[in-house]
Amino acid sequence: MKTIKHSLDFVTELDENDPSAKRLLALPENEREMLLKDMLINMFDLDSLIDAVNAGNSWAHLKLLK
Repeated sequence: MKTIKHSLDFVTELDENDPSAKRLLALPENEREMLLKDMLINMFDLDSLIDAVNAGNSWAHLKLLK
């Protein structure tokens, strides 16, 4: 099966005066991105959503790269 890589870019806006935002911003960029990505995957239960999208589809399957 052939694959086509695509992505959706999300942006998280932070109030840099908020204590939680300050802690997040103090992390290295790659750690911030990983943390936010994991939160989105878990918060929206993307694995289950993708399974539902793919159900009964024989010609293309959406996969979440982690």
